[in-house]
Amino acid sequence: MRRLSLAISLVLALVAVEAHAAPASAPAADSAFGELGKTDRKAPLPRQMQGRWREAGDPSVELIVSGGEILWQGRVVDYDSKEVTQEEGGLTVTLEVWGWERQEALRRSITGLVITPEGEFQIFNPKFATTFERKGR
Repeated sequence: MRRLSLAISLVLALVAVEAHAAPASAPAADSAFGELGKTDRKAPLPRQMQGRWREAGDPSVELIVSGGEILWQGRVVDYDSKEVTQEEGGLTVTLEVWGWERQEALRRSITGLVITPEGEFQIFNPKFATTFERKGR
């Protein structure tokens, strides 16, 4: 039992250190998608994601991406850093927060944004994903 307790304590300590680690170094530039890599909240999201969007299935639901800020359902999404990756023609932004107390709130909000290889814009968290269209279409 004592070994299990020590193992759990070690895992929790490692997770806490990782959660409070500083963001990685400056991202690499990519001509098609802007900055790739890990950046802080102040850095803008990819230009393809910027602007006013509405949910495809419910036009009353609005998403606004302005620089590094994301406004969804009338609230600013609280996050500390983001990682921008490109894979198989798609562009993914994964949002991160530091600290256990804020991770649960982020999981109920938006944990990521994607431009699919087909050009669709989607947001997601562990329980849902939804597609957005440019507002005014």
